[in-house]
Amino acid sequence: MDYTRLIDKVLVYIEANLCNRISLEDVADEVNLSCFHFHRIFSSFTGYTLKEYIRRRRLSNAGKEIIFTQTPLREIAGRYQFESFEAFIRAFRKEYQITPGSLRKSKEGISLFKALKQADIQVFLKQIKEDKGKETCKMECKIIEMKEMKVAGLKCTSTMKENTIPALWGEYNKIYDAIPDKVEGPCMGICVYTDMDVCTEDTPFEYIACHEVTTFDHIPDSMQTYNVPKGRYACFTHKGSLDTLDKTYGYIFGVWAKETTYEMDKRDQIEIYDERFKYGQDDSEMDILVPIK
Repeated sequence: MDYTRLIDKVLVYIEANLCNRISLEDVADEVNLSCFHFHRIFSSFTGYTLKEYIRRRRLSNAGKEIIFTQTPLREIAGRYQFESFEAFIRAFRKEYQITPGSLRKSKEGISLFKALKQADIQVFLKQIKEDKGKETCKMECKIIEMKEMKVAGLKCTSTMKENTIPALWGEYNKIYDAIPDKVEGPCMGICVYTDMDVCTEDTPFEYIACHEVTTFDHIPDSMQTYNVPKGRYACFTHKGSLDTLDKTYGYIFGVWAKETTYEMDKRDQIEIYDERFKYGQDDSEMDILVPIK
């Protein structure tokens, strides 16, 4: 699927609504994607979260009005949807290292954050593809069939705004040895698929840190059990620390998904952490399993 056209449509929508309230749900609806799937694609294609991109575009337009008009600063803050004048001042100072009032007095030049165009997205994705091509082992996709599995571990409810998943893994590492009836194999992170009617950056979704087990009979009540259905997946290996994970997702959704004949499926997405995974290290590896039909 060619997501670049969808992202281009989203960018146009954002520009037309910078002075209106924009929610994650609104934008995802524009391109008929689930909020979780859209948010991951947007950040992979642009290098920015949706919230960050909208904030920087609003501040950029506000900066131009401060310099070239005499519109009251409080009016500008309200027009670009800041909750308060104080919040506007804090955000503006953080972005440009100068307050709106000081900028109006000095008329200093600031480096504005320009709206992204489809050409910018193509350059970004081309760089991702070239970067992957320069790796010692070029990223390849393996199509695998996963059997039905029983897994046990810990579950958290997270949101796109407040990421509680790293803390979950910290707790999981403490109870790993106590999981009964483990099957020899890797740990897994499962992002449970939910077809949400309403979703924002604050909408909760479930994530499970787990390991395959032979039976649920001896799993204590303090642990979560889950049945992973069998299915087909496209398997990608992320190389390096988790700090560069967005580039891998950029390759998956921006390069591979555009070129492949496979269609994404509405099932859980799975992360595989085996002996190759070394937290925070450049030689770390993990697998990302994207469900396909």
